[in-house]
Amino acid sequence: MPTQRRLLQRNRPKADIIGIEYGGMKKRVAACTVVATLLVSQASHACRANLPAASRIRMETASIVILAEVEQAAYEGTRQDDWHPWRGRAVAKQVLRGETSVQQFEFSRTGSTTACDDGLSPPASGAVWVLYLKEQDGKPQVLLAYPLAIARDADPTLSLRLGGHSDVR
Repeated sequence: MPTQRRLLQRNRPKADIIGIEYGGMKKRVAACTVVATLLVSQASHACRANLPAASRIRMETASIVILAEVEQAAYEGTRQDDWHPWRGRAVAKQVLRGETSVQQFEFSRTGSTTACDDGLSPPASGAVWVLYLKEQDGKPQVLLAYPLAIARDADPTLSLRLGGHSDVR
């Protein structure tokens, strides 16, 4: 004759998680650990710290800062889930720091938050952007690029570089 304990064990409902039958607490903890590990591994592909413009500007070692007018900018390729890159071209209006004889610059965004992109859309022609550059292989390369309004808020030295002019669009 079965004991009361055996009857309870036979009639106890069992959980079915990820196709594996789990009856005991240790097995539930193991299942939760597996699920948590899978979720964390997916999140590890995401951007670890999507920094605001002010932090990015402080962290970069830009030796040249340019006030530039956008000539053209457009998306490249077809939009994906978290990917829609764009590229822009701008011409220098004023060198705010450093020296360069280069007048045309290209800058871009990936459109991907997992690649720490800030989500800015391509600017319209004629928009004024601030380009932060560094000499690489004898040519200035754009490290960061922001619309003037964002750069002005993010970079406390920018108003000094502009000479306090508020008429710069």
